[in-house]
Amino acid sequence: MLIKHISFDLDGTLIDSEGLMEYSWNRATNQLGINCEFKEYKKYVGLPFGKIADKLGLSKVYEELSNLYFKSNSENINLIKINPNALDLLEYLEEKKIDYSLITSKPRKNTIEIIEYFKLPINVIICGDDVKRGKPYSDSFELLASASNLNSNETLYIGDMLSDLLFSINSKIKYVHYAGGIENFFNEYLVADYLTIQSLSDVKGIIENSSSFDTNA
Repeated sequence: MLIKHISFDLDGTLIDSEGLMEYSWNRATNQLGINCEFKEYKKYVGLPFGKIADKLGLSKVYEELSNLYFKSNSENINLIKINPNALDLLEYLEEKKIDYSLITSKPRKNTIEIIEYFKLPINVIICGDDVKRGKPYSDSFELLASASNLNSNETLYIGDMLSDLLFSINSKIKYVHYAGGIENFFNEYLVADYLTIQSLSDVKGIIENSSSFDTNA
């Protein structure tokens, strides 16, 4: 396949924000007297926050929880780290004139704060509140494709969660799993057409060997 566009997940893929997420989750739940450990929240990272609240049985306190959680994220953005080789990969894509974008379940306000804080050179951004249904539904890619005239056969999505793989399948785009993120590996019995990388720099090899997806990985 010829790769003309690469789209990235944010949390766990381009940035290491797990420490901040845990801090903000514990802080918000403690303030509201909610007994729900971060390990339960972590299972659903990658889904829109409202969907996570539903799965955890917290829909009734969603608004208060969301406000506290994302306020804490904004106030403690310094706890985030850029993942190794992320900036180098973006520079490489610029050199190769390969278009790229960001598709995240995060709200736009928090996403822009992160982009600006770390000066990430990403101009095309689709956030969770830009669409009616976030990942794993295909709405985000459909919005991106309509705005950028993309062909799904020429697009890669790079993420680190099962929700990212499901999003790619639903969007009919190829998926690359970054094992250095939050969800290191999938169930061994999962049958799907994707590649796993240990480092973001491995994406360069995928681009240079466009036959990588000719067989299941």
